[in-house]
Amino acid sequence: MSSPPGPLSGEKLYWRLREPEFKGALLEAQNLRMNVTGHIDLKVMTIDRALDLGLRNFEHIHTLAYSVMTAAGFDSLMAQVPTTLGIRPPPFPPTALYLSVPEFWNYLGPQNARVLALLQSSRPMTPA
Repeated sequence: MSSPPGPLSGEKLYWRLREPEFKGALLEAQNLRMNVTGHIDLKVMTIDRALDLGLRNFEHIHTLAYSVMTAAGFDSLMAQVPTTLGIRPPPFPPTALYLSVPEFWNYLGPQNARVLALLQSSRPMTPA
């Protein structure tokens, strides 16, 4: 496998890309043998879909937790977070969401079938 031409060896795809642009940029970077990492926003594209398109490197692991939680589970957990973190609403400090990330993983647990399935599907793809 050769290195990409020029000084670039990687590409980061940001969350505002819609699927056609995301897919095109991903495929072109992969054709150039570049390492591709993506920011995923679940309102734009799911992690499942990004995996289906071939993305294998994700920025910010908390997006994986969000992607496997139900809306009810997320709302329930977020209602508990102020007490868990010892903060009183409103307003929450800007860092509250990031401070709550470990609580998402505690909620899901180490044997969550959905998390394990996503991790399994994120293994590197074998070249055609």
